[in-house]
Amino acid sequence: MKNKLGYILIIILAIAIIIGIKSKLKNKLQEPGLSVIEYRFCSENEIDIRTGPGINYSLDSSGTLVEGEKIYVLKDTLGWSKFRVTENDIGWHGWVKKDHTITEEQWENEKLTDDINKLTESGLLTKINPQLNEAFVNSVFWSSLNINIKENIGRSLAFYCGNMKGTDLNWVEIKDSKSGKKLAKYSENWGFKIYE
Repeated sequence: MKNKLGYILIIILAIAIIIGIKSKLKNKLQEPGLSVIEYRFCSENEIDIRTGPGINYSLDSSGTLVEGEKIYVLKDTLGWSKFRVTENDIGWHGWVKKDHTITEEQWENEKLTDDINKLTESGLLTKINPQLNEAFVNSVFWSSLNINIKENIGRSLAFYCGNMKGTDLNWVEIKDSKSGKKLAKYSENWGFKIYE
């Protein structure tokens, strides 16, 4: 009976030690307290995801990141970002070289610049002067557009002007490129107005 009691105590002690070790390992692996410090966007396609902060770590089996994908950064170490792809923790994380990502502000700036380039390439936008909040358009092309498209273009032009000036005052006057006549105005505060 005495031997059985001793044997049971040894088993209980061994179980307690194993549970304590597992608990410590689990806490160490989960790195409690890691919350999202910022979110960033991937600036190029097929960015490798690593299992740790460096190229000496293996590629993660989940694949690659694509341009424009939003990541939730948990920690930065030696030029690498530990991240997840969801706002809430689902138990998975990876590592990406930080210079393959950009801030939300940089991402928005790139999108605005792309919008302006597309408007110029289409022949609609002939000139834009952000310092004077003026955009000159091909009036024939402009008149063929419906009101919703004009308003969306006005919004893009206004935000581009504000962004280039480094201000939150996002507004623009849209003018005929030949005559200089005011065709429309867009302001984030006052809305969209057509003068035609």
